Amino acid sequence: MKRFWEKVDIRGEDECWLWKASKRAGYGAFKLNGEVVSAHRLAYSLVFGDPANWVCHRCDVRACCNPAHLFDGTRSDNMKDAFDKGRLGHFGGSKRSSFASSATGFKGVYVERGKYVARVWLEGKNVFIGYFEKAEEAADKFDAYVEEKNIGPSNKEIGLR
Repeated sequence: MKRFWEKVDIRGEDECWLWKASKRAGYGAFKLNGEVVSAHRLAYSLVFGDPANWVCHRCDVRACCNPAHLFDGTRSDNMKDAFDKGRLGHFGGSKRSSFASSATGFKGVYVERGKYVARVWLEGKNVFIGYFEKAEEAADKFDAYVEEKNIGPSNKEIGLR
């Protein structure tokens, strides 16, 4: 994969190895067998083998391809890592994530028709979970749904419960 590594600015083992070629949303993009793949994912695969899940950045630098800065993790792992590092933002000086609805204080819970509704995005679709009398009930159902489908993170995982 000489052609791939030529597009990476390889530096010290603790430094970020930045992708020098084309990018999509800040992530390196590499054409392999006619298909565009994420450069950091390919870097991980070349060193460690195919990942089971997502390839996440420990360094939080999207263009980084240093295998030592990458880890195999779920979407939930990636979101928890981002939250733990304070990259998701906060509002009102609290520890609540910006993922939370400002009206309810919970992720995936909104006020609609005078009730609390739980919804989640799954495969590009807005999935209705249900209407509830209390925001906490809706948050519980949201959490159960995302944990069952392994599409996290839940309100518990990001510190909202």
